[in-house]
Amino acid sequence: MGLDTVELVLALEEDFGLEIPDKDATGLTTPRQVADYLFARLETRSDDASGCLSQAGFYRIRATLIRQFGANRRDVKPESPIRQFLPDDIRKQWRELAAALDAPLPGLRCKAQIGYSLGIGAPVISVLLLRWSGSPGWLLIVGGLIAWIGAHRIAIRIGDQPPPEAKTLADLIPFLRHPDGLP
Repeated sequence: MGLDTVELVLALEEDFGLEIPDKDATGLTTPRQVADYLFARLETRSDDASGCLSQAGFYRIRATLIRQFGANRRDVKPESPIRQFLPDDIRKQWRELAAALDAPLPGLRCKAQIGYSLGIGAPVISVLLLRWSGSPGWLLIVGGLIAWIGAHRIAIRIGDQPPPEAKTLADLIPFLRHPDGLP
């Protein structure tokens, strides 16, 4: 067994989480033999050998979105954006999704500039417009408060976004835990 073959066997062991005995490794001389060997070894590790782990993961995500978030089955596709199924308070829904999938999903990314711009800009502009129109002082306060509340609600809705590594449903699959302990 040459050094290239040894490196290949080590890479296969690492990538597939297998231990390939030396006596088996010496017989792996063609790509077809390697594929057949891996298929046979991996087939025995899963109860459902006919299915693909990523396919099973997608089906799990789809079932969760339909059951818990009321998604329409036809709308749930691997390329669908996650945000499509979490329209309201994304912080709360993201936590619920992670719990339902029993998956360590990455944290949301906050677009702080949106929150700051809306949180400060909307009340200031509304107060300035009310002041310019000659409105009484109490209306300035009420108008500023209403603008701040509205801006805060909008910032919650659009300020937090799924991280770049988890924009579509297919991106969630690597974060799922497999029931057999596989990655």
